[in-house]
Amino acid sequence: MRPLDLSNRCDLLISMAQQIPSNCDPALVEIAREVCSKEGLDFESLTLHQTRGLMYYWCSTCSGTHPLTDLVILKKKKVCTHCDTPVKLYATSNKFGKLRRAIFFQHLANAITGKDSSD
Repeated sequence: MRPLDLSNRCDLLISMAQQIPSNCDPALVEIAREVCSKEGLDFESLTLHQTRGLMYYWCSTCSGTHPLTDLVILKKKKVCTHCDTPVKLYATSNKFGKLRRAIFFQHLANAITGKDSSD
C-alpha cells in the first residue's frame, strides 16, 4: 500500500474511511468542482466528510462506501458494481444529495460523449 500524501485531496478522502478504494478519479473531482461552482458552492471550502459525501455513494447491500464511478446504469437503474444490486441516489438524502446526483449524471454524460473534464 502506498503512503498517504495528506496534501493531496484524494489521499485525504482515502484516509477517512477504510472502505474507500485507493482509486480516487481526478475527473470525478473536477466534475465535483464544476457542479459545486455552478451552485455557488466553493468546493475547496468543504470539509472532508462533505467532499466524500459528494463523490461517494453508500451501498446497503455490501455495506460499503464506493466512488460514484463504480455505479453503472442498467435498465434505468443505478447498479453497484460490487454487489450488482440497485442503488438509489436520493436527491433529498441530505443537503448534498442534489449535487451528488448532478455529479454522477455529469460523469455519465462525459463517459457517453467521450469527453474529458479537462476539455
